[in-house]
Amino acid sequence: PKGANPASQWPFGDYFIPEFQDIWERDLPLIAEMGANTIRIGGWNHNANHAQFLDTVHKYGLKAIITFSLGNSGQTPVGLEWQRQGTIGTFLWQIRTYMAHPAILAWQFGSEMNAAWNNFLDAFSSAYGCGWNGGYYPYDPNG
Repeated sequence: PKGANPASQWPFGDYFIPEFQDIWERDLPLIAEMGANTIRIGGWNHNANHAQFLDTVHKYGLKAIITFSLGNSGQTPVGLEWQRQGTIGTFLWQIRTYMAHPAILAWQFGSEMNAAWNNFLDAFSSAYGCGWNGGYYPYDPNG
């Protein structure tokens, strides 16, 4: 919604819960009417129920690509094996929860995980000692 800051205000970008049904009931028919067939969800709260939203997506003949949002390495630590396995377990739980829903076209695991601001490259490098660096490097045409 206009004026909302999804980083610091409830529902933290998850407008796919029943409290915001009026938004999707307004927008999804317009998206279908313009000829689109797929929407991409940038992320949602893993603990909320999104079945009603997905039912509405399906009702209008649309498909959804769901991003399993990781935020950054501070929000989703990956430095220790149990942290990585916990994240994978939550992702699998989400897939199992919604895998039979006809509105889902695909899942995306994370978004821009290689971007410097997410700090995943540095976190994985520290965990595995592989020497990755998430910093920006200028383009060198000579290789």
